[in-house]
Amino acid sequence: GCAYVSGSQDALGLMLPGVSRLDYAGEFWPERTCSVGSEESVTWLQRVLHLVPLPSRPQGYDPLASKHVTLEVVQRLADASERAWAAIIARDAPALGAALSNTMRCWRDMLPETVPAGSAELIEPYDHHHGCLFSGAGGGFLLVVANEGESVKDGFQIEITRSPSPPRPRARVDELAMAAQSKKQTIINHHAALSDNLGRLLALLCVAMQVVVLLGSALGWRTQE
Repeated sequence: GCAYVSGSQDALGLMLPGVSRLDYAGEFWPERTCSVGSEESVTWLQRVLHLVPLPSRPQGYDPLASKHVTLEVVQRLADASERAWAAIIARDAPALGAALSNTMRCWRDMLPETVPAGSAELIEPYDHHHGCLFSGAGGGFLLVVANEGESVKDGFQIEITRSPSPPRPRARVDELAMAAQSKKQTIINHHAALSDNLGRLLALLCVAMQVVVLLGSALGWRTQE
């Protein structure tokens, strides 16, 4: 084993498409997972969220070196998470920025090393935006929430991966139309074959009638003799 193990949220964050919420109930794996169902909200998040690269974490960094986990700070952290989720659904940039900033404060109070000394200098250039949060313990990137169309110093916007698109309705219509056309052609071919057979049968009947007439005429001539 090892002293520090990354949580399941890191793996799920890489694998799940879209914007997802993970609810934990004391276990390593989340008790419930749900995703933002609105394409408008996902597109909006791409326009207001910026990532700013930060310096690498120092050698030997340990985010769990200092812990002050209390029920009060855990409740504050849960409340900030709820507010962030609601802000994404409502497409409210100021509320989302405030929720992320509150999350950082909770991290600092609960696990001080996740917001290391000197972090204020990294955050200060972005104080005029709605709010920010480190992407992970001790740095990585700074997530900055800004207004739509607003530039962020040294930042770049993200592109959120979507789920594979279901077949377009038009494709289904085309498929049904082709099936109907094929069935129609089969019926036409069947009718053509039936007509051809009927024509042959009528021809045979005409020949048979002619034979009967000839035989009748021959028999009648002999009887008269």
